[in-house]
Amino acid sequence: MSDALRAVILGIIEGVTEFLPVSSTGHLLLAERFFNLGEGSFWNSFTVLIQLGAILAIVVIYFVKLWQVALGMFSNPDDRRFVIGVLVAFLPAVVIGLIEASTQYVLGVRFGFALLLLLVIAVLIWRPSGIFGKSRVVRL
Repeated sequence: MSDALRAVILGIIEGVTEFLPVSSTGHLLLAERFFNLGEGSFWNSFTVLIQLGAILAIVVIYFVKLWQVALGMFSNPDDRRFVIGVLVAFLPAVVIGLIEASTQYVLGVRFGFALLLLLVIAVLIWRPSGIFGKSRVVRL
């Protein structure tokens, strides 16, 4: 399979999963592993760059809103609450990232941890009311 075709396949996976409540990075890792789409420094760089493209697209789309929040976070209570909410929501990702980095270093395993996290997140998103009770939405 050519590099161009691999890039198109990974691009489609990234594009479809980026705006869904699933891990686009996890799906890229699984696709690389299951479909043998490539490993090594080139593909690791490609995965990072395709993620960077998705992040930059979001920043461009929401630039005006993000700029208003950045300027108002010290004076506007709503903007401050939004920034605090983003930071609090970011903390679990930091903890999980540190755990993953330490297990990768110790075990040399990257794929298994990604698969485990995808399964855990899938269960948390699915969460039928019979197991976890009624869910509620908290607005920031």
